[in-house]
Amino acid sequence: DCSGTPASTQSNVPLVNGSAESSDFTPATEGTYSYKAHYDGDNSYPQADDDACEVIYIAKANAVTEIHDSGHNPVLTVGVGTTVHDQVTITKTALTPSNAPAPGGTVTFNWFTNGTCASTPAASSGALPVPANGVVDATTFTQTPNSAGAYAFNATYNGDASYPAVTSACEPLTVVNAKISLTPATDTNEVND
Repeated sequence: DCSGTPASTQSNVPLVNGSAESSDFTPATEGTYSYKAHYDGDNSYPQADDDACEVIYIAKANAVTEIHDSGHNPVLTVGVGTTVHDQVTITKTALTPSNAPAPGGTVTFNWFTNGTCASTPAASSGALPVPANGVVDATTFTQTPNSAGAYAFNATYNGDASYPAVTSACEPLTVVNAKISLTPATDTNEVND
């Protein structure tokens, strides 16, 4: 709202054809910022303040993922041959002004054949649109690991006109051999009628 002491000022910016442009300012965090100009005057014109306070909103998005099986149950460990997919929820951060628009744009999902999201993904989805509720369920980007081991998903929110891109945390998935055996095979449990 341009009240109080300015966080930053720039003086003696020359007028060129009646216009002046400030240098760039990069906010350290999301929030509400504002600009206001002051004309220093010259021999013909007195000093003057800009009547308007120019408010800008710096927004940042969160990307939180959850791995699902084909029944849409959240999973962290599955058996070999289980089909899984990822889901991400894109929201604005707590410091993003409440009147900033909801994040739009697209999300890209990545599948890794390690549990750390290190190096190049083994597969990536196409860019999937972010709906109004921010939940992107990648049922068209399923994976079916056929061997036991460590795997992972992450999701990259590609940003839009108001929000910069952000990548979710790496979400590991453990795939185990689901065969069950009893040892020793001759052991029995007595059943009483």
